[in-house]
Amino acid sequence: MLKDIRKKVMQIANRLVKLGYIRACAMATAWKLVKTHQLSTRVAGTSFDNRQDVLGLIAKYNPAQVSVKLVRNRSNTFDNNAVAVTVSVKDKVRAVIGYLPKAVAGVISALMDKGIEVLSDTLSIVGGYADRENYGARIIIKI
Repeated sequence: MLKDIRKKVMQIANRLVKLGYIRACAMATAWKLVKTHQLSTRVAGTSFDNRQDVLGLIAKYNPAQVSVKLVRNRSNTFDNNAVAVTVSVKDKVRAVIGYLPKAVAGVISALMDKGIEVLSDTLSIVGGYADRENYGARIIIKI
């Protein structure tokens, strides 16, 4: 049992190192993911297209009304491990607000490809306090 856990941690950590993490940070992130079955991360690419407008609208709603879904995007030309972060308010219109960061997407996409269900249920919108300050988003990924 312990040997299997260590093996999973090392596999995740090695994958993170290949994607640019420092070994110590990769090990800490891998242990956190394996032990707690969740990981907190920012959403990348929130300033492209109309995503700032979408985040501005979502920030007005109660977080309990907003649902988050991770969608595997194999056809992405920039990253074949891409995982899109989509949101919907009251289960109506769904919009892409960004993608998982490349290092995190490398691990999460591998889990999704193996058929492991990966969920995200918490979304926090950050920024947007001044006229020219951009919005950002953080999510918690649960495995």
